[in-house]
Amino acid sequence: MLEVASELCTVTLPLNRALWAAILVTEVGKDQAALIVVFHHVLADGAAGLTLLSALMDGAPALTPLTLPRSKPSRAQLIADARRDGVRALRDLPAALTQMAKTLSQFTPALRTRLASSSLNQPTGPRRRIATVSSDLTLLHAAAQRHGATVNDALLSAATGALRRLLAGRGERADSFVISMPVSFRQDAAGEKLGNQSAVIPVRLPATGRPGERLRAVARLTAAAKRTPPGASNALLRPVFQLLSRLGLYRHFIDHQRLIHTFVTNVREPAQPLSLGGCPVLDIVPLATAGGNITVSFAALSYAGRLTVLADPDTCPDLDDLQALLQAELEALTGSEPNSSVQLTPS
Repeated sequence: MLEVASELCTVTLPLNRALWAAILVTEVGKDQAALIVVFHHVLADGAAGLTLLSALMDGAPALTPLTLPRSKPSRAQLIADARRDGVRALRDLPAALTQMAKTLSQFTPALRTRLASSSLNQPTGPRRRIATVSSDLTLLHAAAQRHGATVNDALLSAATGALRRLLAGRGERADSFVISMPVSFRQDAAGEKLGNQSAVIPVRLPATGRPGERLRAVARLTAAAKRTPPGASNALLRPVFQLLSRLGLYRHFIDHQRLIHTFVTNVREPAQPLSLGGCPVLDIVPLATAGGNITVSFAALSYAGRLTVLADPDTCPDLDDLQALLQAELEALTGSEPNSSVQLTPS
């Protein structure tokens, strides 16, 4: 099932239809099946994607019927809409410039120096491999609270520790990592509106020290990073990426960037058990694709305490080692016994 999911999330969605796809995989286990849903990131970020999925679940509020198909907008309507966008952009320009100035200070540490060469940053190919680890969410939350941290901080700390030990096994040394953290700037916390309303914050986090000490340091650094106005990074990154795209340099940039090592994203899911068509939802496995030269990325979702690692099998052939190291880091934080439900897809 994970292999099918890895193939689906790397296939380009056709632009002549809605930017989502779904496939039902039967006979995953005894009396079990899996529903794999893929959203283009322009359609929905993590919060909106989960809201769309929750609308399918048993007990979800009835949706307002839509009249479909809708008529195609006229050329005059499109021109009027574009003009309204232009007027709105001019009106918001002073605030946008102020926000961009604040964002520059946030990105200065990441932009000031290029990362040292690392096997974590290599141009990736089209294939992906998925590994998952599990942690008792209650224990992880309690461990985070003891150190004045959040569950997200605990995941970040575990990821840096695992990456440091992985590179040591490759004969490389790294005492810190620059991680890109997605941050939502939604006005509606439930994600009821579609679209991508998230931004990224690059943070250099330590990978050394005892687990508790490292977690406290990570918590201090992420708290400072989150003081930046939500969505501020987009004010800086969007025009830069648009310019690179128009010049035909975007692909070259993301294939050779030396600003971040990896992505770590964490999405909260309602704690209540879910069911679909009268069948209990046993697990939700989050997948967040990464391109360019990011060979390994991490995604977590609180439902069933699952953390997913997505990697390029050609540039990260030791994914099984990373999986074991990440499990060990989580167990060191929670003091729990090894989890037997770890899954790994074949290459």
